[in-house]
Amino acid sequence: SSCGLRPPRPVSDREFRGVLDKEGRVVAGRFLALRVRVAENGADPDVRPELWPLLLGVRRGWGTAVEIEQARRARRDAYGALVTKCAELDALLVSSKR
Repeated sequence: SSCGLRPPRPVSDREFRGVLDKEGRVVAGRFLALRVRVAENGADPDVRPELWPLLLGVRRGWGTAVEIEQARRARRDAYGALVTKCAELDALLVSSKR
């Protein structure tokens, strides 16, 4: 830019991984700094699918990578069941109006 300031660098996948231990848990004391960086500079699009659930409290920081994947699959399955039930109820409503 004309005033010599560089645009802020968003949080990268590497920086995000630096907040996690080997098993995928958030290392105590590093999460707050990550939150501040994301608030100030945003997050790289590649890291957002994993980062945002953590920032929004959907994912708990103390879960391992395996536990996180199991929870993600359970939520996906529950959502699928809700969509199926909704379609069944919609079909009942349509048939009852005839």
